Amino acid sequence: MDQIKTHTKRLRSSGLRPTKQRLAICKALFDRKETFHFTIEKLKKIIETAPIWFIALTLILGAACLGVSPLFVRISEVGPASSAFWRSFLALPFILILIKSIDIKTELKSDKLNYFYLALPGIFLGIDHAAWHHGIMLTSIANSTLFASMAPVFVVIYSYILFSTKITKKFFIGLIASVIGAVLLLYNSLEFFRIQNLFGDFWSILAGAFYAAYLLT
Repeated sequence: MDQIKTHTKRLRSSGLRPTKQRLAICKALFDRKETFHFTIEKLKKIIETAPIWFIALTLILGAACLGVSPLFVRISEVGPASSAFWRSFLALPFILILIKSIDIKTELKSDKLNYFYLALPGIFLGIDHAAWHHGIMLTSIANSTLFASMAPVFVVIYSYILFSTKITKKFFIGLIASVIGAVLLLYNSLEFFRIQNLFGDFWSILAGAFYAAYLLT
């Protein structure tokens, strides 16, 4: 644990995020008493991730589950806020099993400010779920899904305002193209100009804004 803290501080002092791969590289390079020689192939094996087919399959499965979730919100016998709570709470046992099975390392600090930062992603995700569930109940599923999926737009805005991230022309064009593509894909189901849907649309856009904040934290 002390070595992980040391590697984490070393990476952060260099302006790098302490990702799992970077920590693995630090462990391979610095957790040795003797001088050693290694090749790129050996280093690749040390930080090797899951096969690409497994990653793709996991993403497809996750997207499928996310796609059908609004239907379950609609038929739920509890309110939108309650369904948002149970949606997260019931996943806890599976998350704990996953953490235990893949041996995820955790780092705890006594600084109260760090606990606040640690809680921020959960707060943002909770607001995202509650807002999206309200939107699903007040507007069409197509509208709520589209507007809640506008998170990448907010990520770009937040990154530019908060971190002065440079937005390249190619990235901006790609972002606009993806938004237009999403609108065209759901065009027949969208009901932009129905007054009764405006509140639901607002909640869904708010969900996208908070999901973007969750991604950045």
